[in-house]
Amino acid sequence: MINKTDVGRIIGNSWDFFHQPAVGTAGGIMIMWDSNLASFTVIEHTSQVVFGALTTPNKGLRHVAMVYGHKDFQVRRDLWNCLDKVMMIDVPTIVGGDFNCLLTTEDKRGGKRFKMTKGTEEMKSFMVNQDLHDLSIVGPKYTWCNNKHRITRIWERLDRCLLNSPAIQLVPSAYAKHLPRIASDYCPVAFKLEDTMHSHPKTFRFEDTWRSYPATKGIIAKLKDELQNDILKLQLQEDEAGGLSPEDLDTLCSKVREYNVTLVRLSTWWNQRAKAKWNEDVDTNSRFYHTYATARKNGKLNRQIKDENNTTVDDLDKIESKLDTADIDCLNSSFSETEFFNAVSQQGSNKSLGLDGSTSLFFKFYWDIIKDSKRRAINHFFTTGRMNGAWKDTLIVLIPKINTLLLSSLIQQRGLQIGIQTSNRAPKITHLLYADDVLLFGKASVSQLRVMMNLIKEYCGWTGQGVNQSKSLIIFGSSTNQSLKWKIGKKTGFKIVKEFHHLGIKIALRRLAKNDYQFFIYRALDKLNSWGARFLSMAGRIILEKSSLLSLPTFVSTHSLIPKKILYDLDRICRDFIWHQNKDNKGLRYIAWDDLCIPRNRGGLGMHSSVKRVGHLRARLAWRFFQNPSSLLFKCLTAEQASDIWNGKSK
Repeated sequence: MINKTDVGRIIGNSWDFFHQPAVGTAGGIMIMWDSNLASFTVIEHTSQVVFGALTTPNKGLRHVAMVYGHKDFQVRRDLWNCLDKVMMIDVPTIVGGDFNCLLTTEDKRGGKRFKMTKGTEEMKSFMVNQDLHDLSIVGPKYTWCNNKHRITRIWERLDRCLLNSPAIQLVPSAYAKHLPRIASDYCPVAFKLEDTMHSHPKTFRFEDTWRSYPATKGIIAKLKDELQNDILKLQLQEDEAGGLSPEDLDTLCSKVREYNVTLVRLSTWWNQRAKAKWNEDVDTNSRFYHTYATARKNGKLNRQIKDENNTTVDDLDKIESKLDTADIDCLNSSFSETEFFNAVSQQGSNKSLGLDGSTSLFFKFYWDIIKDSKRRAINHFFTTGRMNGAWKDTLIVLIPKINTLLLSSLIQQRGLQIGIQTSNRAPKITHLLYADDVLLFGKASVSQLRVMMNLIKEYCGWTGQGVNQSKSLIIFGSSTNQSLKWKIGKKTGFKIVKEFHHLGIKIALRRLAKNDYQFFIYRALDKLNSWGARFLSMAGRIILEKSSLLSLPTFVSTHSLIPKKILYDLDRICRDFIWHQNKDNKGLRYIAWDDLCIPRNRGGLGMHSSVKRVGHLRARLAWRFFQNPSSLLFKCLTAEQASDIWNGKSK
């Protein structure tokens, strides 16, 4: 057991502590605080969390939870249930520690591919229900490493610092700093608490709300407080004296009207800060805007940068370095003739010409003749801020990246050796054209590779185009051996992958499973976490759900066989979001989901179920399939299973 004497001998007698003993091989939790600066009262403690109240002078009460989550998500549910019981929505709360849970693919490098498990979904749901937000980090991206070598080395981000909206309002510039990992496989995490944002000179920026003030005086928020105090004094005077004089009554009505106008102006100010365009000119000056704007400002702040020596700097004073006098004088000085000539010389000679037919080569060749008039024109623009309208006139010509007819003719004439067949009676597929991309098909052999490369080389020679090797990919079938893959990849210089995304659709030589579509669930939960359901009315939640959440799977549902389990989960998240309660999302469902999906003219709310909508989205493709028997898809499918397609047995 750890006693106070041991702690005092190590860090000082003024320090107090609370220790949660370890259970089995899992480590324990220990919290220490300087009793001269703060006091900490433990409210609840288990093997996975210590939750308490932190009180500091002049800063009030904060709830703090130190977490050491279990690696088994079923055991970790006790952690979420415990925090749900003790957390209070309106109290600033900090939750940090080792959650033993990954949230996104960016949280892991090396080892097996990340999969969004049940534990991941439960943690995201907990963050949404309790209005917790992940802080920005400074330092190394990952907090844990298995300390192995080469391909067996794995990095993961298991430690996090989460704050609810009241805490973010108090410490908008808070962030987590990952310190160097030295004596452990975990890196220490330092949580920086600052009550105010880092102060530095602000650049001028026009505010939308200034438009309603003929002459802006002071800060609008201060004006609001003064008006509120004046109104309160007059109303108290009215209650005590039994009424107001006609002059005081007119003053009260005038101040009430001015107060309401000020609230509208404040709403405009926060609306501009939040950049919430989909809610523009609809909502009022609500806590939603305050939280959204603060989170946006905190997320946009650059907390670290690399200097000219490639050294990472996280000191804001060094990042926001000031310009010296020489730099300011250089920027304010007029353009010299040498600077003009250097700018013209750096332009390509045969770049796109203007409507007058003059290229950059014209200005370079006749510079001695036109330099004076050109310099006067440019200086006139920088001096007055006015530009000749003809300067911005352009001639735009759309040039296709791929000459589809030329490429198709070339492959039909000289690429008969390449191609694949889905069945013996199906036509050979040599290539497919998607937008400005080309897919070539063939057997995994050196001979067919040689034919493909000759076709590409000949096409590039005719058109003057080239192949972007950094964007070119190769996918092999599962039966191709590794040595042949390596040989073909080395000859082409293309990257070998197992799957890739094209036009928003994952393309792979296998049937896509549920895990391939889990990103829909993550996107939905991420949106809910950023919105904050407790700041929105039910009408606001319904509007957001119809315009954003339920439209997420529309495109993919139309063009791929998305599992119904993903769509059922998305509908469940939408139902929970509508009937969200302040404590958790298990509120009473007053109206069935099917009734909400009925059109408005029939008594519903015009929602649309993702599960029931998928059939209608695919009907257009089915209609095109049967109406175009000359298409390649029709020929390939009917050649393999013609009878099953017409009698409806094919899947």
